Amino acid sequence: MSEELKSCPYCGGKAVIRNTQIEDKKEYIIGCENCGILSGLCNDRQKIIDKWNARAEKILSCPFCGGTGVICEDDIGDWKNYTVVCEDCGMTASSEDSEEKAINAWNKRA
Repeated sequence: MSEELKSCPYCGGKAVIRNTQIEDKKEYIIGCENCGILSGLCNDRQKIIDKWNARAEKILSCPFCGGTGVICEDDIGDWKNYTVVCEDCGMTASSEDSEEKAINAWNKRA
């Protein structure tokens, strides 16, 4: 089980976990340092991390034409490169070393 948090699903910002005391119970919440979005409260640290990380990364529509963005994978020697490309107008975001980073780069442009 990993303690590493995926980036924010809305803006790609850094996610942080915080704990709080409600009455006599310790509760955890995850939030984005950039846009402020918050998860719900949970009394199990690993469970809230797993729920935060389990969400699907959604590729937003193209900010220029409204078309569908798709993830493309390129093999370059010993490593892979990922980019989101609009199927309709061909616009792209920056190339990244993981699908998650490529989707976040694309979604930040919208």
